[in-house]
Amino acid sequence: MDWFPTRQFDDSRVSGFNADYYLGQQGASGVRNTWDSMGVGSGGGNIYWADYVRGQADVEQAWQNQRQSGGSLDRWDYGKWHFDTHGVNESGRLMPLIVQGGRGQPGNTKTIWSKYTGAGGDAGKIARLNAYNEEAFKDYAAYHYETQGKGQGLFKNEMDFYNSPGEQDRRAQEAAAEQRAFEQELENQRQAAAAEANRVAQAAAAQRSRTGGSSPVGTGGSADFRGSRLSITKPGGRKGASIFSRGPSLQYNPQMAIAGNNAGASLQKKNLNV
Repeated sequence: MDWFPTRQFDDSRVSGFNADYYLGQQGASGVRNTWDSMGVGSGGGNIYWADYVRGQADVEQAWQNQRQSGGSLDRWDYGKWHFDTHGVNESGRLMPLIVQGGRGQPGNTKTIWSKYTGAGGDAGKIARLNAYNEEAFKDYAAYHYETQGKGQGLFKNEMDFYNSPGEQDRRAQEAAAEQRAFEQELENQRQAAAAEANRVAQAAAAQRSRTGGSSPVGTGGSADFRGSRLSITKPGGRKGASIFSRGPSLQYNPQMAIAGNNAGASLQKKNLNV
């Protein structure tokens, strides 16, 4: 009896398997429907009846009693008889669903251990929703991944997807594109700064051209006009103030005379302060 549990497939056989992640992928969308369609089937072909007997102590004991009393049924046939006679009305009976192999292939058979929930209703359906069968469904999902999904490029968990070659390549391409965009932005900023510097230089050159040079008074010395005083830079770089003011005006002096009509009369200057 120590060998029959090896036919049972559960999700622990797929390290790191995450049923929710796996079933959320598009390629695994039909797994639930396949599971829900499993049942006793025509002639009980979907159940490993010998393990139906082995896996339930009361049924195993009944089979042993049957054999000791001269019965001829082997475990397989006895398990099918027991279910049809008693188990069909007993909700919760262990039902080893065959997902690989079958009768006559004990070493190549894989089963998912579910529980019968069809008592009083649809006896053909055994994989109905309950706490035990939800776990059994996860076992079936792991089996589906191991036998089909992995070959179809599906992933058993998010980390498996993250580390996949295709995803690593996608991230590398995305990072390279971001780096190119960053470098392009730096180049755009550099060109914009250069263009602004050129614009400022051209504006300064145009200003110098309009004013004839850098000095607003041409090539002469600098000058400040302050009232009536003119400050001029003297030779040698010294500044001095030359004060321009009107001198005294000419004054009429009665001693100045012009001799009538005398020819050659001369103008005599007296007291003329210039």
